[in-house]
Amino acid sequence: CFIVANRRKAVTPPLAPQWSTDFQIRVDNDAGPAIAVASLDDKLVIFQADQILITSGPGPDDLGQGPFQSPERVATGVGVTPGQECSVATTPLGILFRHRSGYYLLDRSLQVQFIGDAVRDRVDALGTVQFARYLPSEQQVWIGGSATRDLLVFDGRRARWSTYLSNAYATATCVAGAVERSGTIYF
Repeated sequence: CFIVANRRKAVTPPLAPQWSTDFQIRVDNDAGPAIAVASLDDKLVIFQADQILITSGPGPDDLGQGPFQSPERVATGVGVTPGQECSVATTPLGILFRHRSGYYLLDRSLQVQFIGDAVRDRVDALGTVQFARYLPSEQQVWIGGSATRDLLVFDGRRARWSTYLSNAYATATCVAGAVERSGTIYF
């Protein structure tokens, strides 16, 4: 309950919308809280700071019957760094994500690969990742951070990194809201 200003009466606020408990998945918090989630094929990927879990299956039916499968550990020692939940992007190669040691790829066979060695200094210069957008027509992930207007770009065709150095103040803001339709990128 909370106290209404200038009144001495305690009132109970209305209930906020909540998820049904049928759609919740219990995650072992020994590895910390869930930081980010992403879908990969028929799996839900759950990222903690130093652990990656997956669950799959249909979950509850329309009547709420049947649980989700318990999450299975895919990797330990790597996950999404707290505060970097916006660094996650799903691509045809798998899921790119930022750990405190750099960028990684969880591929479709659920193997984790470190792919950020070539841009380690650029990743640190980004600060907090504010967005990671996959653009299908380019097969690229555009990544922007809080500390620079420049963009870090991962090219999925060539499995290579590049940097887009921006003079324009609005570049990062525009890309964060970029939408692609029929091969055209709209800002």
